[in-house]
Formats: sequence, structure tokens, C-alpha cells
Amino acid sequence: MSIGLMALVLSAAGYQGVQPLCTPEIFQKALGSSSQEDHIFIAQTAFDDYLEQIRIIDTTLEEEKNIPPVQILSRQMEIETKADALFDDLLSSLAALDNSNAWNLSIANLRRTVLLRARKSTNPWPATVWVDVPNFTAVPNSVIMKIDAFIQANIDEDRKDRFQSSVARAEGDSDFCRENEKKAMMRWAQYLQLVEPYVNEKIEFLLYPKLDSGDDIHMISNWIYKNANTNLVIESAKKQVALWSAVSTQRKQAVVRIVKNARERLGFDPWSSGCGQPMHSTGIKVKNDLLQKSAETQEFNNTTYGLLLGLLSSEQRQRFEEEK
Repeated sequence: MSIGLMALVLSAAGYQGVQPLCTPEIFQKALGSSSQEDHIFIAQTAFDDYLEQIRIIDTTLEEEKNIPPVQILSRQMEIETKADALFDDLLSSLAALDNSNAWNLSIANLRRTVLLRARKSTNPWPATVWVDVPNFTAVPNSVIMKIDAFIQANIDEDRKDRFQSSVARAEGDSDFCRENEKKAMMRWAQYLQLVEPYVNEKIEFLLYPKLDSGDDIHMISNWIYKNANTNLVIESAKKQVALWSAVSTQRKQAVVRIVKNARERLGFDPWSSGCGQPMHSTGIKVKNDLLQKSAETQEFNNTTYGLLLGLLSSEQRQRFEEEK
């Protein structure tokens, strides 16, 4: 077995059961508040039947844990396709109960939540994320329905490309991987157009998961604000953090521009490793630029951390080290 296939099999071994999966909690959150009295019983009956069918698939999955490793990915795709068909049937049953805007919106929320969670199960481009933005911030209902239309139009093809590319990566078929990666990046760019106006700082770190969040800087500065015994130390820390924040924001924006350009114009994800990586000099330069910026950011963070640490007395340093 090749090293690539072995790594992929190890990853597949951590596959978390049947996907996509609509849990009772997700079902209740999406539909509970909008269910009219005359819909509740029928909707719950349809959901109970869905869960029973999912349990049958899950039992099959348990029985097939010892299949040859090379078949794991193909079996996962079969299982996910079956589970997706059951979820589609559930949504169709629910849609038949009512045609009101509120009910359709609830179904759209249910579909988005379940299917975007399922995308995490097998993805050769793990840093290319379709963030569930309406789950984190207020989004107009019209945009929620546009997101829903995009998901319905693209999720099946996306699943096929993710699984096929994972197999191709394991088998060393880089050309096929590159073609699929271009399609995957195009879909990501289309999804980004829908949600980008509603991206805040928290969502940005989910959308670009390899951005440096400066956790160490936040940790030590917050400790100083709570424990320093002089205003002079606190004010000095705030000035240092303000400088760090301004520089970090500029660097973060530069990294986002590089990553977006690579995905939208060059058709590859510079933060993914293995599948479809570029052979041309432009793509290699992009990856090197990101590595350099990452090193510069880390060096700047280390310097800032050292300066903040220098504001503390030896006794305070000891307390901080014990408490962090």
C-alpha cells in the first residue's frame, strides 16, 4: 500500500458513522418553532421513519468495518449517497405538508445545516470550507434561500468530486485531482459570493482556517488587564496590543487575498496538501509566499509576546506561567 493510500485509509478509519445525518436535535432546532399544530404529528412520523432507515444503514456500516482498506472510500461514498437519498425523501415529505414561506425557510435551514456538516467527513481540500454563515450571524431570508438553491444544485456533484479526488490522490492520479480541484474551487468562489457580505471576524477564521488568530497574544494581554497592579503596565500593554492588532490585520488581509486569488483564478487551494497541487511556477510561488508570510507573522507574534511578558515582574511572570 502506498504512503498516500495508507494515510487516506487511516483518515477514513475515523469516519464518524453515517453522513449526512439529521439528528433529533437538528430537526427540532430547524422545525420546532415553526411547526404548526396540524403538522407536528405527521412531521415527527416522517422523521421517525427516516431515523429507522438510517439505523439500518448504520448497522450495515458496523458490519463492514473489516472490509479491505482499498474499499473503504468507495463504501463510504455508497453509504453517504444512500443516506443523502433518505434525507432528500424526508425533506420532500416535509415540503408536502405546507408551502408557506416560514415552512420553506425552516426546511432550507435544515438542509443547509445537515449537508454542510456532512461535507467535513471526506474532503481532500479541508481548508476550503463552505461555512454555515447563517448559523453564526443574521442573514436575510432571501439570501438563505439563495444559499439553499446553491446547495441543492451543487452538493451531489461536490460529494462525487470529493470522494473521487480522495481516491485519485491515494492512487497518485494528480491530473484527475487537478481537474476536480478546479471545479471545487469554482464552487467555493460561487458560495463565497453569497455569504461574503455577512462575514465577520469570527466567521473569517472559519472561512480561512489557517489564518493566525494570535491566541497567545490574546491570552497574555487579557491576563495583564486582569492582574496588573498599575495603570502604567495596563496602558503599555494596550498600546502594544493595538500596534500588534493593526499590523496583524494588514497581514491577515494580505493572506486572504493570496488564498482567494489562488482559488478563484488559479483553481487550486494553496492550504491543502496532496490533491491537485500546481506544477506551474505561479502556483509554487503562491505557496512559498504564504509560507513566508506565516513565518513573518509567527516572528512578529513572538516579539510581541516577549514585549508583553517583559511588562510583568518576576513574581507576575511566575503566576502567569502557572495559570496559563
